[in-house]
Amino acid sequence: AAGVYQGPDPNDMVYGGSLFVSVRLYRNAFSLALTFQKNMFDDFGFRFVATSWERRSFGYHGGSESFVMEQIRQKLDEFVNKYLLVNGPACERR
Repeated sequence: AAGVYQGPDPNDMVYGGSLFVSVRLYRNAFSLALTFQKNMFDDFGFRFVATSWERRSFGYHGGSESFVMEQIRQKLDEFVNKYLLVNGPACERR
């Protein structure tokens, strides 16, 4: 829906990424982490995972679930915008 597409081979060094979202609640506070990791390969063909984008934040939610959800939405929007800025031409070809 956001125009982000996986490549033809999920093990390809350019494609095959995963976005992880972690939310932790502590009484009236929260922490949020979004991490995008991609499959990479060294010169010997061994696969490893590298983090190519990460954002973390924390704050006070005051008991408001909708406030935390809005923070997640904003970080997801930021990720999609940055992803499309870098990968837009490849996504447009699909």
